[in-house]
Amino acid sequence: MNRDAQTSLSEWQDRPGRKPLVLRGARQVGKTYLVQHWGAEHFESVMTVDLERERDLHSLFSQQDPQRMLAELGLLRGRSVTPGKTLLF
Repeated sequence: MNRDAQTSLSEWQDRPGRKPLVLRGARQVGKTYLVQHWGAEHFESVMTVDLERERDLHSLFSQQDPQRMLAELGLLRGRSVTPGKTLLF
């Protein structure tokens, strides 16, 4: 299923110096499916982090050093987070 939102995600991906993306919408309309499906097509890997279910990761995301945060997340998940190749969702 192709959606207009996939085009918006691709435009975001192509922006130089892109920043984190906030995806908003009603509940139960397919936001997670959209990102995971699109991410699988456009990145080598997709790493999903659910901060509601994984509360122990809150302190990890409050760090001031993003490189260290990505390294620690990779260690916790058993696979590395590679900028430009891993979509962190």
